[in-house]
Amino acid sequence: MDRHDSGYTELCVTAKAGQVSPLHADYTGFPPLLLRWDESEILAADCELLKEKAEDAGVEVQAKGYDDAFHAFPTLGHMLPESEEVLQDTIAFIRAHI
Repeated sequence: MDRHDSGYTELCVTAKAGQVSPLHADYTGFPPLLLRWDESEILAADCELLKEKAEDAGVEVQAKGYDDAFHAFPTLGHMLPESEEVLQDTIAFIRAHI
């Protein structure tokens, strides 16, 4: 086994199901977060939970779910109106926080 991946592999092998999840993180002191997701995907509820958890820790969160999208819709950039919106939101978010 390559020495660079042994720690991650060991963590995955020894962790119980669900322990390796952003939902278990401590968000205290985190920088602002921008979250975008498809409302119909299986991870939509987790996105809402992550948003709440981060906000409870005092993190500024800009979050939005999109109806009738698909998992990787933001990667299409200018090809869909929703993707374009996410691209513009991301640019504005970065500019506001650097």
